[in-house]
Amino acid sequence: MQNRQNYISLLCGNRGVGKTTYILDIIKYHPKKVLIYDLDDNDKYHQFQLITPELLPRWKSGIKRIISPDTDVVLNTISEHVNNAFLIFEDATKYIESDPPKFVKQLVLASKQRNLDILFTFHTYRSMPPKLFSWADVLQVFKTGENIDLFKSKIPRFEDVALAHAQVEAHSSKYFNKTVRLR
Repeated sequence: MQNRQNYISLLCGNRGVGKTTYILDIIKYHPKKVLIYDLDDNDKYHQFQLITPELLPRWKSGIKRIISPDTDVVLNTISEHVNNAFLIFEDATKYIESDPPKFVKQLVLASKQRNLDILFTFHTYRSMPPKLFSWADVLQVFKTGENIDLFKSKIPRFEDVALAHAQVEAHSSKYFNKTVRLR
């Protein structure tokens, strides 16, 4: 039986702070099939086989990645056909704006019924939609260099996030990060 957590997770950090390495470590131990949507064709994901949106309805196992500029088609196909999986939306800033697309909302709100864990990565708090914060269970805090007080109104459990942010920013390692439960 698969471990059912069905977490909606956010990961926030600048370029070069270890976000992709962190994700690769999570993937190693994840019991579900894994799908990475990566518009930039990050070379750290080249070890995983490419899949096209058309093949998603028949995808049964393994770690796959999608590289496609047609975000609406990708998100719609994932929303219609992917269950029992860990979905990673790499650099979601490029396709999830202030109001997440309906396909993202459908995935998030049905994540328990569809046995989905979902991870959205962003480079800044500024680019993270308030709705995603309200839906998320966990925030992984990496260095951003931002003044987090500017985002107090959109971040749940702000005091906990601000404390983690301060600890991460003050740490000598650029790869140091902290996890904050948002619910």
